[in-house]
Amino acid sequence: MWGIAVVGCGIAVGAANGRALPFLAIAIVFLAIGGAADMASSAFRQSILQSAATDEVRGRLQGVFLVVVVGGPRLADMLHGAVSGSIGAAWTVFGGGLLVIAGVALCALAVPQFRNYRA
Repeated sequence: MWGIAVVGCGIAVGAANGRALPFLAIAIVFLAIGGAADMASSAFRQSILQSAATDEVRGRLQGVFLVVVVGGPRLADMLHGAVSGSIGAAWTVFGGGLLVIAGVALCALAVPQFRNYRA
């Protein structure tokens, strides 16, 4: 859902063509959907980490998890900033959303345990 929402935001930004309304409102709705999806995803990730990790490694895994959750988006921010000067903000946001969708699909295919996880 996060990737789909980001793609929708990119489409709204591209369709705006310099006009704020109504495309700003559409982009904000997509970002709100993405934020809700990110919160749900965060709860699932945290639950899986807490239930699947043994006591001996839980602290270390939580540290790695924190580095990925805090550092990953900053790396994406840097990449998006570098690319947006060349292809524009709308294509950068749209492409970032597509990359998220592709990455999730690849992970779902490569690690079926994520797809099939049951609490």
